[in-house]
Amino acid sequence: MLQSDHGSEFSSWFTEQTEVLGFSHRHSRVRKPSDNGHVERFIRTLQKECFNSILQTFKSYQKAILGYLDYYNNERLHLGSQLTTPLKCVQAIG
Repeated sequence: MLQSDHGSEFSSWFTEQTEVLGFSHRHSRVRKPSDNGHVERFIRTLQKECFNSILQTFKSYQKAILGYLDYYNNERLHLGSQLTTPLKCVQAIG
């Protein structure tokens, strides 16, 4: 299941393409950003910690996001997980 807001990029074409890939797609409720709260917060973190210092081109964003995801998951300490990384949380579970 993929959930998105009502942005124009998530049109019926997007829904059809996700279904071709075997996923279902639903929209969050209108004017309810809390439906996607964790995603909204992650995007804000990306903007603050990653996007402020790069050129605004597709290639720059692509490169920056890949590098940031590695940092975010393996090095960045998270308050919500008792100052550990997401990787260490997953490793502790299994």
